Amino acid sequence: MPEDKKVPEGPTVKEQLAALNKQEAKTIPGAPLAMPKEMLLELTPEAAADKENHYRFINVKSADNALRRQSQGYEIVPEGEGGKRLGAEMALARTPVANYEARKKSFEKLGKQRLEAHKTEVQAVVQSVVRELRDKHGISVDERRIFVDE
Repeated sequence: MPEDKKVPEGPTVKEQLAALNKQEAKTIPGAPLAMPKEMLLELTPEAAADKENHYRFINVKSADNALRRQSQGYEIVPEGEGGKRLGAEMALARTPVANYEARKKSFEKLGKQRLEAHKTEVQAVVQSVVRELRDKHGISVDERRIFVDE
């Protein structure tokens, strides 16, 4: 006679999923929203009308993130001035447009430097090869014959 397979005792997958969803609803602040995130993170009308400042949401739950943004010139906007909070985690912050544009330009400059870094390294190697050929072997070679920048 075949032995009956024992069914493991304990909660089913559906019961476990329901328990996890219940736990998540307790640990994450605020009720689950049906609103799309794009609409949730929209600026208030006061902030949208302000052309002197750049606005963004910052994570105030993470103290390091909030302090880093404050050191970059962002300040949390009070609700009376058009500020907005999303639960206990996100808050609307602003910085002057000039500060934002300066940071944006510095990031663009850094990106260009990173894109050109390999060319700079190769150029330095070519210069050392030309110097080595000239000093040790007496051969005069133009750098442009070794390094072709296209």
